[in-house]
Amino acid sequence: MGETKSVQMQNIYFGLGNEPGVLKFAPTGLGWKTPETDKVVTASSEEFKKIQWLRVARNYQLRIQLKNGNVMKFDGFIKDDYDTLKDLIRANFKLNLETKELSVKGWNWGKTEFQGSQLLFNVGNKTMFELPLNQVANTSLANKNEVGIEFMQPEQMDEDAQRKGKRHTTHELVEMRFFIPGTTLVKSGEDGETSQVDKENETEEMEERSAAAIFHDTVKELADLGQ
Repeated sequence: MGETKSVQMQNIYFGLGNEPGVLKFAPTGLGWKTPETDKVVTASSEEFKKIQWLRVARNYQLRIQLKNGNVMKFDGFIKDDYDTLKDLIRANFKLNLETKELSVKGWNWGKTEFQGSQLLFNVGNKTMFELPLNQVANTSLANKNEVGIEFMQPEQMDEDAQRKGKRHTTHELVEMRFFIPGTTLVKSGEDGETSQVDKENETEEMEERSAAAIFHDTVKELADLGQ
């Protein structure tokens, strides 16, 4: 195991942000900050559960899964950063840097998976894309087989841009629709909510619900959209 050390990397993006910043690794965790704002993003190494390396639109990404189910994403790494990060993560955080391959088949059908604050769309055993549920503004059940998800849109000018007189032009995902056929057996809980039924415990309380309705309710709950 190598010695722990501090490393600083330039031109790294956090999440869906458009401003690059400086990402600093230390034995106790990491911190990220843009030179244009006072906002600082930090995370303790005790929170880290899994760290992955994957190819994305902005070169390469470091995807950090936290123990509470949330995910932190940092984009903008170059291919040559891999070896440096692998050794650093092993020495500082006692974790292996896993390589995650994405599906590039281009299929529009697959399986969804809820992982903490993320909604993953998988084709085969690979993820095609994932959606941050904390960016969901609304979800609707269009019909018994179709669920719509609307996403939050950034303000045309954020606070820092207004102060500096800069305007950001970005392309943002507005809405997605999922076609989810089929039904699932559920039973009513004591609080009126529903849960999946274990076949060994089937009772008179069983009812059939569409898979789309269950998906819709799960998105609504995890995105904290309320009633």
